[in-house]
Amino acid sequence: MVYHPGRWWQGCAQAMKLPHAPAKADEPMLTLDKTLSRADKLKLMEMLWDDLSANAKELAPPDWHGAALDTAAQAHAAGQAVFVDWPQAKRQLRGG
Repeated sequence: MVYHPGRWWQGCAQAMKLPHAPAKADEPMLTLDKTLSRADKLKLMEMLWDDLSANAKELAPPDWHGAALDTAAQAHAAGQAVFVDWPQAKRQLRGG
């Protein structure tokens, strides 16, 4: 897969089916080509991120992010924040 600045969609078109009218309401608009190697999937992800982050000022975080940060800061200031190490956090997030 070759990245061409300004033409990032070419790599995506190779890896994904282009949007189409779904046959069923629950059918995804895009599907990933499962035959891509891990390296190509990472390159595709990097290309998408580069394109999205090129206009970072347009990527305003959702309102709930600010509210969640405020809640966390208030809990920390009140001595009520609970911290866990990263391995434990991953286990909790994965339901384990």
